[in-house]
Amino acid sequence: MIKALNGLSCQIKAGEIVALTGPSGSGKTTLLSIMGLIDTPTQGEVWLLGKPLKELKPFDKFRAIHIGFIFQLHHLMPHINTLGNVEIPMFSLERSHKKRRQKAYELLEAVGLDHKAHIYPTNLSGGERQRVAVARAFANSPRIILADEPTGNLDSETGELVLELILNQCRVRGNTVVIATHNSEIADRSDRTIRLKNGRIGTLGN
Repeated sequence: MIKALNGLSCQIKAGEIVALTGPSGSGKTTLLSIMGLIDTPTQGEVWLLGKPLKELKPFDKFRAIHIGFIFQLHHLMPHINTLGNVEIPMFSLERSHKKRRQKAYELLEAVGLDHKAHIYPTNLSGGERQRVAVARAFANSPRIILADEPTGNLDSETGELVLELILNQCRVRGNTVVIATHNSEIADRSDRTIRLKNGRIGTLGN
């Protein structure tokens, strides 16, 4: 049996920005999936916001309220405009149409795209799409942001802009952030680095 993670133990403090690094296949995405309650471990314990896994059910509700995701690919809905894409996570919390619209506009303004609220994703650049994805991650004011290679598909200049946006938004809002990345610059600008190798923690850095 292949163990994606093996004997791994780590603790992340509230409000901390942590870079999760390591070669491909080291377990970064698996660890993010467990942190985000997308996958559950076959053994061991997971605690989020001071509670064990069993007390977090139903997981979909907990995710909707407390966790925002940013992926390498933006995963925007092409047939829905920018504003509507940011609104999507808010439907799970049954917010009114007016409150959803207002919040989505505010988030698009925060990422500098309020002037493109009614533009469809196919008419946006790659960097703009990822900025929309960043706005969407904050839709329900989550306490935790999990990002999997958020600048991996962008050129260096655009990637720097998106990274700056993520870090600034998270620091302003006080989010706990874990970013899986191969980008050494992201690691350098994080509060701490966790390096994985073969499903284990290799080294911990400041």
